[in-house]
Amino acid sequence: MLKRIVGSILVVVLALVTMVGSSSGAEPIRIGAPLPLTGPQAAFGEILSTAYTMAAEAINAAGGVNGRMLELLIVDHQGQPELAMSAVERMILRDNVPLLLGGYATATAFAMGQVAERNRIPYIIDIASANRITRQGWEWVFRFSWSSSMAMNGPFAFMESVGNPESIAVVYENSTFGVDTFEAVELWAERENVEISFAGGFNPGVVDFRPILSRVRDVDADIVILIAYVTDAVLLMRQSQELDINPNMFIGAGAGFAVPEFAAQAGVSAHYVASASIWQPDLAYPGIPEFVAKWEERTGTAPSYHAAAGYASIYLIRDVLERAASLSNVDIHKALRETDLWTVYGRIHFTDFDGYTNQNIPIGVMAQWFDDTLHTIWPSEYAGRPFTFPVPSWDDR
Repeated sequence: MLKRIVGSILVVVLALVTMVGSSSGAEPIRIGAPLPLTGPQAAFGEILSTAYTMAAEAINAAGGVNGRMLELLIVDHQGQPELAMSAVERMILRDNVPLLLGGYATATAFAMGQVAERNRIPYIIDIASANRITRQGWEWVFRFSWSSSMAMNGPFAFMESVGNPESIAVVYENSTFGVDTFEAVELWAERENVEISFAGGFNPGVVDFRPILSRVRDVDADIVILIAYVTDAVLLMRQSQELDINPNMFIGAGAGFAVPEFAAQAGVSAHYVASASIWQPDLAYPGIPEFVAKWEERTGTAPSYHAAAGYASIYLIRDVLERAASLSNVDIHKALRETDLWTVYGRIHFTDFDGYTNQNIPIGVMAQWFDDTLHTIWPSEYAGRPFTFPVPSWDDR
């Protein structure tokens, strides 16, 4: 059941998942999960809260973790780093949680990571993507979602195997996400000897992209890579169609190009646009069809990657706690470091590389819009539909 406790600073949601099948009478295992349940990020916090709760209910109904139930302590941090830090401190010092989860956005996840590291409590990140989070040398912070620099791994593999571009053009948002992703594109292009014939940044909220897109049209690159959130992604594609820019493919770096709102608002301008993607419901991962069916039955909507990541995180916690010798921070940390688990989100295995610590390397996925549906097209062994490349010109769509 969900019980909302309204305080002067935070709205607290205590998810006391029904203790089905417990015969030992053992105390439940409490998991701390601060999320944005109010404020501009609330929609994503609610998705994660639902996913956590749905997975915990299923685990508890099957007997819990070594006979003990999971109890989720979900606290609203309103998207504010200082409230996230306060929530984590209370969970550690007052509620004695052995493990932390959640956060959502980079700013709050980074704040939570600082507190977790200082108190030597394991913290699992399932969404926040800024490179710096797992490049601090932190011992107690683990991330199984991608970092910004990994976002284009699927498109990189696709271009190397299929696209073979001699030149690319890149338009990117001037933000941590945009710059991190563009830097990854630069490194890839240098490694693969691909010319970046044009690269231009923009500030979020621009209405007229025609000046920058005119320069993209003039260089006539083989592939155009766009790095933006949904409002800007829609405008970029509408105005690309208006200017009759016709590369072999437009590839978005996830974010605004991988959400239903993109196709709904862009219309025909979205057709055949490809996108980096963390997760798709048509991926050939074990358990996805069952998860999708359960999510749709519960919410009446199709699951996003946020839902899949949230659901997978609770099963990761079950796996870790079942393998840990005890609930001590040291034993949980050891079990996390030894994780090698397939979930509906893909494989989770934490490792250290290229300045990252305790970072998973998700499978690089690429998807493509066909009418109003985003289908996985790469890697081929996980694809839900064959790709179209090169894409038709605007006149033929």
